[in-house]
Amino acid sequence: MWHVCDDGAPVGLSLDQPEDSTGTWRYPPTAKFERLLRHAGVPIGLLSNGCELRLVYAPPTESTSHLSFRYADMVEPSGRPVLAAFELLLNARRSYQAAEAFTLEGLLRESRRRQADVTK
Repeated sequence: MWHVCDDGAPVGLSLDQPEDSTGTWRYPPTAKFERLLRHAGVPIGLLSNGCELRLVYAPPTESTSHLSFRYADMVEPSGRPVLAAFELLLNARRSYQAAEAFTLEGLLRESRRRQADVTK
């Protein structure tokens, strides 16, 4: 997980707009993080700006996708379904006890495969 605020960036820094507060490379934090994931050979990572947590999926040879969870939404009663989805995706059982097809990476891979089937 990369918390951009730990690198001197302000809380709430846009994850989609080019910036240079996390280094001299003026580029969006999400794009910087995608490059890091691809270079490290890790397809899934978490990125935060103190206001939202972004799940980034960057499988090799495929386009990147992401899903953002805003903290402000998850603490409201109306945000309970969002918090429940967050917990279902990222709980330890999904990572360590689930069959391969039901791990987060397996679910993302299958989702990508089904999207390809729909677009054909």
